Amino acid sequence: MNSKINKYFSVKSVIVLTVFLLFSAMALYILFSPKLVEMLKDTTNELNSIPKIPQSTFVDDYKAKKTSYVRVSYEYKSQADYEEIKEYYINELKGLGWDFNGETFYKDEKLIELNFTKNSYELTVSYNEDQTEKDYWDYSLSLLLEK
Repeated sequence: MNSKINKYFSVKSVIVLTVFLLFSAMALYILFSPKLVEMLKDTTNELNSIPKIPQSTFVDDYKAKKTSYVRVSYEYKSQADYEEIKEYYINELKGLGWDFNGETFYKDEKLIELNFTKNSYELTVSYNEDQTEKDYWDYSLSLLLEK
């Protein structure tokens, strides 16, 4: 009988099946976890409450749910330069209860980030200094909420 079991279920196939089942269970948890679904809804609502720069055009959005956080990002095209974007969001967000935590410069990526916090949220306003691609975004808002 033992040889029949070995014939049908090698150790390797049992390990592969176990790993597959674990990853499947983790993916289902991430997709359907009530807490993460609620966090994503709350994060989307919070990001929607932040105004975009006048005359900017929505380009794309991105939503991610991971086991420990959710992130929602919106990308925009705009004629505003970095200083205008910085001034606009520092002023607008202050009125909405956000704290400005400084800026980060990524010279190689031609990217500047403004960092804000409010309660458990972390907001990053990114400015793309590389304006060579016409269809690419000029600035983005990315909101993170961790468990």
